[in-house]
Amino acid sequence: MHQYVSLIMAKNMHNVIGDYNNDIPWLKKPHYDVKADMAFFREMTLGSAVVMGGNTFRSFVKPLPNRLNIVVSQSLKSDLENNVLVCSGINQLVNTLSDIDTDIFVIGGASLAQQMLERELIDFAFISNINSDNTSNGIKLDTDLIENQLQFLQTKYYHGENGALSIDVYGEAGVNLPSSLSCKLKRLSQRLPLVKVDRNHGNYS
Repeated sequence: MHQYVSLIMAKNMHNVIGDYNNDIPWLKKPHYDVKADMAFFREMTLGSAVVMGGNTFRSFVKPLPNRLNIVVSQSLKSDLENNVLVCSGINQLVNTLSDIDTDIFVIGGASLAQQMLERELIDFAFISNINSDNTSNGIKLDTDLIENQLQFLQTKYYHGENGALSIDVYGEAGVNLPSSLSCKLKRLSQRLPLVKVDRNHGNYS
């Protein structure tokens, strides 16, 4: 059974996903949409495999719980916690992912996302747009590459008291979201007031 690989990341209005100290800028001055994004990330990735680079892994206090943490790094030791696997490079990662029987999410950083997009290893992308312009200086996500490799599917808006968090969904042309991802989005719609928006026509549904 083919397991789909999804990119799931958050960026600000300048496409910044983090600063050069491995911190997330908008967490220093939290915005109303951050809580919704964290809930979205948690619901989508629980019980799945999360793939990340070494810097992203080191930015966590501990491995993400209730998930298989797969780290692409040449410097990390391989004998880490039980829920952590270390791959020395993309080729080993590809071999490792072929044995995974659950949803797979690439969570950062920008370099790993770029490598996997360029090698056409990403099937879907969920990009949260944090309504923050507090910095344009930092590590940026190549959104042009995402739009070149994948087809825009829809935008989901979380409606909060002070505005909305938009989440852009991309996928391979002609490929529907697998049932596992669709079910997670359905559960989210019950927890968070998320509605579909047609970007081309601006219609809510």
